[in-house]
Amino acid sequence: MDLLRSLPIGLYLEQPVTWLHKIDARVKLVWLLSILLAPILASSPCRIAIVAFLMLLTMSARIPLRVWRQQMGWLLLLGVLVTLLILVMPDGIAVSQQPRFPTEPLLNSWPEDLSLPETLPEVPAATSYRYDIVNWQIAKLPPFNFAIHITQRSLRIAIKVSTLLFTLIYSTTLFLLTTAPEEITESIEDLMQPLRWTKLPVTEIALT
Repeated sequence: MDLLRSLPIGLYLEQPVTWLHKIDARVKLVWLLSILLAPILASSPCRIAIVAFLMLLTMSARIPLRVWRQQMGWLLLLGVLVTLLILVMPDGIAVSQQPRFPTEPLLNSWPEDLSLPETLPEVPAATSYRYDIVNWQIAKLPPFNFAIHITQRSLRIAIKVSTLLFTLIYSTTLFLLTTAPEEITESIEDLMQPLRWTKLPVTEIALT
């Protein structure tokens, strides 16, 4: 708990005033929503680009190192741990490969009056695509089988979860870090002005 209390997540940074502080809160709110919605249907390179964009945005704003090092450092560490954990986990696809031709005992019991099945020549792979990226057998000790198995699907899931986790937490943290609470309230109230025609308590909702 002491670690969580020491992290300035969600706190407004009053000094120094960066160029992110000077941007209108309504613009930053729309920017935040676009950042949060962008990774939903994005590809893996696009997700990594969003993470790199947030890091470059923080550095370009010249936010003090003591502030963003605690937040971004722990988030990057969490993202790396989540990535490594999901990489080595089963990808959820159980593929059982069946031999194309009869096995050796079946060939020995093949009737003499029938010809053996024709063996086809080996066909080279059309592309260099491999579903299994890493398949290392560390130890085979029955009933345990220690292996590191990384597939294309587990890699995609690892990138998806880790980048989504970083984007959701850090983009919101960066928004709260450079936007005062009263500015956020005013921007939400301004964006909700059309709802006044429906007799909704816009001010109370914005304050909440």
